[in-house]
Amino acid sequence: MDMRKIDFIGIGAQKAGTSWIHACLYEHPDIFMPATKELHFFSNYYANGWPWYAAHFHNLNDHERAGEFSPTYLYHPEAPKRIFDYHARIKLLVCLRDPVERTVSAYRYALQTGVIPPTMTLDTVIHLYPAYVEHSLYFAQIERYLKYFSPDQLLVMLYEDIAGDADGFMRQIYQFLEVPTSFRAAMTDQRVNASRGVPRLSAMDHLMRGLAARLRRAGLSHLVWRLGRSRTVQALRQLNTRPVDLDVLSDRQRAHLQRRFAPDVRALSDLLQRDLRQRWFGDLPLELSDDSRPAQGA
Repeated sequence: MDMRKIDFIGIGAQKAGTSWIHACLYEHPDIFMPATKELHFFSNYYANGWPWYAAHFHNLNDHERAGEFSPTYLYHPEAPKRIFDYHARIKLLVCLRDPVERTVSAYRYALQTGVIPPTMTLDTVIHLYPAYVEHSLYFAQIERYLKYFSPDQLLVMLYEDIAGDADGFMRQIYQFLEVPTSFRAAMTDQRVNASRGVPRLSAMDHLMRGLAARLRRAGLSHLVWRLGRSRTVQALRQLNTRPVDLDVLSDRQRAHLQRRFAPDVRALSDLLQRDLRQRWFGDLPLELSDDSRPAQGA
């Protein structure tokens, strides 16, 4: 494989601020990232081969740290070994989110993008599509990576920390990647994963997405990135958005999901030496027996 190996990879999690992190990293003058946020090479497109992957980094300068962000890597069972075989000393970034909120956010996004019909309830989606829950079971996913990589290669961040100190959150990443920490990206002030309702005209939404896909295939990913953040395109999206009530989680559902995730969060807390159950679930009694085991759904 005749290519310079990249320095870092963001592995997830989905709906945990990865688009925002990617945008902030993309702006840093000492970091190179493809304009296409998610390459999914080590998960979905491994069969495309190394030349396909290398083509996304052909403009890389020698002084730049290079990386990419693909959230599918976190839960894909073969991605850790593939990444290890590619670069055993690579640095890995992962941002985790309260598993209940991550699951609900994934459901909301599916509603917004028309992946599921607006009449489909959260309970129905979870029943029909177990991945909405399985992708929030982080313990087995992180454990798979730690079988190949040492803990010092994996920076584990929490999505909830972005709201409290976005600048400090990004400085932590810059320090980990060994690039100047004084840089402040314009995206730092933008909201993370802001909900935008559902399209008024599905045809217009599909047209805009289709155009973006064609531009990427034509090698114009950088243009897509800039257009997506332009005021004109954002205004068009806003005009084509119908606000909906996305407060979809009842107290009963929240308690049920917290109980479902609690064994996994406890195991993850032990693995990472961090009290994530208290951070995400607070003092809510979950009535779990001492012999509860994390669900192996990832």
